[in-house]
Amino acid sequence: MNGSGFWIATELSGLNVMGGFKTFTLGQTLCSIFGLTGSVIIALIM
Repeated sequence: MNGSGFWIATELSGLNVMGGFKTFTLGQTLCSIFGLTGSVIIALIM
């Protein structure tokens, strides 16, 4: 991972690299799913 946000969050939370990957991947997956769902709902309403 080359993003500075990932490394800062991993270091500040006290996670090792593998724990950081799992947490970061889960968070991004959930954000993507909710973002896509929200976009589809708004598109259907409009």
